[in-house]
Amino acid sequence: MARGMGERKVVLSVAARHLKNAKQNASRIEELAGTRAYEELSKLLEKHVEGGQQPDLSRATEYERFVASNRLSLCPTVEGLDPSLKRWDSLLIQSIAEPLEREFGVPPLFALFNVLKSDFLVARFLAYQALSGAVPESGSYLDTLDYAVYGVTPGALSLAQRACIDVLDKIAVATTEYFGATSSSRRIYFTNRWFAKAKGRGGLEWDPEMGEHIQRGNTAIIALAELSLDLQKGGSLRQKKSYRNSSTHRFTVLHDLGCDPSRKSAHVDHCRTDEFESHVLESLQLARAAILYFVELVSIGEEHKKARGHRTARITVPSHHWIRGEDEDAPRGP
Repeated sequence: MARGMGERKVVLSVAARHLKNAKQNASRIEELAGTRAYEELSKLLEKHVEGGQQPDLSRATEYERFVASNRLSLCPTVEGLDPSLKRWDSLLIQSIAEPLEREFGVPPLFALFNVLKSDFLVARFLAYQALSGAVPESGSYLDTLDYAVYGVTPGALSLAQRACIDVLDKIAVATTEYFGATSSSRRIYFTNRWFAKAKGRGGLEWDPEMGEHIQRGNTAIIALAELSLDLQKGGSLRQKKSYRNSSTHRFTVLHDLGCDPSRKSAHVDHCRTDEFESHVLESLQLARAAILYFVELVSIGEEHKKARGHRTARITVPSHHWIRGEDEDAPRGP
């Protein structure tokens, strides 16, 4: 909360709710975690935090309920959607510190994060529209006699899933920008940013520039690197990347019954619609987690700058919506 990553009111409310549950089940905590862990938590259990009520979703829109039920809001808490807020996707990079000699202007990191965030929100809304049947259809299609489905709805699902995986590659680029790192590869991808290029049959080694920050304690890099391994061959999330590649460079066809094509082609991947819908929701949750890890990466990086004692100037960027006259509230401080 002190890092300015999101709406203070929402974070406090969720923290109070969990603290209340912990107090009511203190003996169970000791039973599961042991006496030592319980003693370490005892001071926390004595704290009093205001709030703790579940967000009132009685007047929420169907879209807001979709976001809440699938835990897809961009805020520092998994269950912190508060529809009473005008802009409840409150995850932010509030400010960063830069050397005094840096050139004038807003650091590109803020623009990069704005695009990352908006790309995810568009993918989430597309997925909601497709899953709720709210996408208008104006096209006519020929049937391939294999229970395949065609049209704007499966197209929206495919675009949403693709956008989620694209967000991951952008996170790798944004990390490179933030650390001022270089890359031995002509292109930066989520799967090649964290580790050095493999040589021979040796084990994985950290990219030297990433390893430097890991040594200082930036654990968010490790979290992102582990996600990248899950997307590679043999990883538990590999299919998500495969469908992105298929829909980008070849074709993905969805079927509402079975997934056997009328005639096979090396250029087409087939999937049941219900299975693909699950992949879309999981891809959204994956992208959300990665965005949270990235914001944490920046937050930890900023703490390390303070600890090293270099002369820096703190740059706090005002609200885009306040600057453009869309919100009446003044920009928040760091």
